[in-house]
Amino acid sequence: MSGIAGIYDREDRPVAAALLKRMTDVIARRGPDGEGHWIEGSVGLGHRLLQTTPASLQETQPMLDGTRRWVITADARIDNRDELIATLELCGDGPGKITDAELILKAYEKWGEACPGRLIGDFAFAIWDRRARRLFCARDPIGIKPFHYHFDGKRFIWASEPKQILEDRSVSPEPNLSLIGRYLLDDGSEREETLYRGIYRLPQAHCLVVGDTGIRKSQYWDVDESREVRYHTDAQYAEHFLNLFSRAVRSHLRSGGPVGAFLSGGLDSSSVVSMAQKLYGDGEVTNNGFETYSIVFDTLRCDERRYIDEVVRKWGFRANYVGFEQHESAVNLEESWQYPDVIYDPMTFMSHVALDDARQKGIKVFLSGVGGDELLACGFEHLTDLLYRGRIRALMEQLDYDAVNYAVSRKHLLWNYCVKPLIPSPIKTLLKPAIMRLRDKRVHGWFAPGFLERARLEGHWRRGVKVKKFCTRAQQALYEGLHFTWNANFSLGMLDSSHAAFSTECRYPFFDRRLVEFLMAIPDEQRWWMDRPKAILRRALAGILPEAVGNRRGKAEFTPAFDREMAERQADKVEALLCRSALERLGVIDGERFRRFVAEYRAGLRGAARTSVVSTFVGLELWCRHCIMSSARGG
Repeated sequence: MSGIAGIYDREDRPVAAALLKRMTDVIARRGPDGEGHWIEGSVGLGHRLLQTTPASLQETQPMLDGTRRWVITADARIDNRDELIATLELCGDGPGKITDAELILKAYEKWGEACPGRLIGDFAFAIWDRRARRLFCARDPIGIKPFHYHFDGKRFIWASEPKQILEDRSVSPEPNLSLIGRYLLDDGSEREETLYRGIYRLPQAHCLVVGDTGIRKSQYWDVDESREVRYHTDAQYAEHFLNLFSRAVRSHLRSGGPVGAFLSGGLDSSSVVSMAQKLYGDGEVTNNGFETYSIVFDTLRCDERRYIDEVVRKWGFRANYVGFEQHESAVNLEESWQYPDVIYDPMTFMSHVALDDARQKGIKVFLSGVGGDELLACGFEHLTDLLYRGRIRALMEQLDYDAVNYAVSRKHLLWNYCVKPLIPSPIKTLLKPAIMRLRDKRVHGWFAPGFLERARLEGHWRRGVKVKKFCTRAQQALYEGLHFTWNANFSLGMLDSSHAAFSTECRYPFFDRRLVEFLMAIPDEQRWWMDRPKAILRRALAGILPEAVGNRRGKAEFTPAFDREMAERQADKVEALLCRSALERLGVIDGERFRRFVAEYRAGLRGAARTSVVSTFVGLELWCRHCIMSSARGG
């Protein structure tokens, strides 16, 4: 993780050095290892460096190429370095000393706007062409690295985080009420807007060009819906997966210092940690130190210590346990004042205990299992596929397995994935408006009168966005999960902000582009096989994962931790937020109705949907107070 910043004034007004300096100063924690600025007339680039790879130890940005035509500021980790160095015929002082920013510049010099498609890794960068007077920006295929911008038709301002753009006093910190509404509706389909009106995100897998004629955006990569990977045996699929997964973990372990990892005890994080240990043991990666961090619970049923301990016993690394009950002060609502750009939730704030400890130990890189669910177990659409294929007996058996493994009622699965898909489209279209109104009234009747219409959200509850059409419903769900869900468009950004506060970088091996392309092309049966979700992962890592973890069913549900904070331990603080709600003043919620909704929740009317609404309200309420209402400019 590093931080980028820049300004391009299309009316040729000179860039204010003081503004560019403020834009990098405000993210000092994001890049404490170096700072740089480059200004030439109406263009300025800034950079904050966090040294997380061996090559970054000698990196200085912004960086000019050898011809001094192009200058770059980048937050990047390039994983196909060897391939690029060979293709670009780079020698220099040795492959290990070529920085990732230098590789990107050389790739741009050779392939121009097609260069992002040649890069494997996580990146957000901007390249200024001094001769053509054109700015080229790009963001990685999954959207791991953030890229925010503001454009008023005259000036283009870009940055890693919105707060950098707000250092320009002409940009007001105004709330984006439409996106606030989407948050509360649990609609994660928005890819470009942010909570600040007028500040946008460059979508994943997109590049952007700013020149004399304005802005032009284009998509440089997408999943190929026609690609199929077919083998004769399960063992062949498992071998292919293992090769790609081991390469992904190896790439993500590249670090100039010790590495940390979050270990929840689930299949995904346990697989990442176990593969890392195997690579260390086989001598494929230099071990500069490795520790795991696990959040554990003494009194809540979401404790996963028995699985965590199995992984620790098998591999013998240093494990750190963060007891939720012992560190409850870390999730106090008032702690949110320290991290105004991190939307509050108890589990994210509990991870701050781990990140603070890691920072003190010099750990700058963290591995995460995030991505495994998105690529291997997204939804229950495989039931619909079984129905359409006429495999009724297999469908009935799979219904039973899914209901048990994921604690979902069989009736719910049967209705949503077996009955509704059979309803003719014309009837669905006819009934949808009435169903949406009834659902909104029942589930979201606490919105302020007229808000959904004003914010243009009426009838868009959990709106599905379909861009490509895949052969199966399961593949379609995986694709949409990668592009149009809460995790894809909001959670990764929140995790980035959280890690930035502690000068650490989080990496996600499951989101390696090569692995994503493979997993999108395999048969659905390789992901789901009766009572064994993530079947290909279990087969591939047999003998690497502890047997108890590889054979486990189901996964932890952390709703009890949220309920403990929202409905019990900090219930009075939540009530205080309701009494003088910023969201009520902004016309988002009906205060009286929402207070009744929360009172019912506190009285025991629970469930994941209600817990999510209350927790999201608390996070947004705190954000509005910190970032909007208490703005230095009066908000």
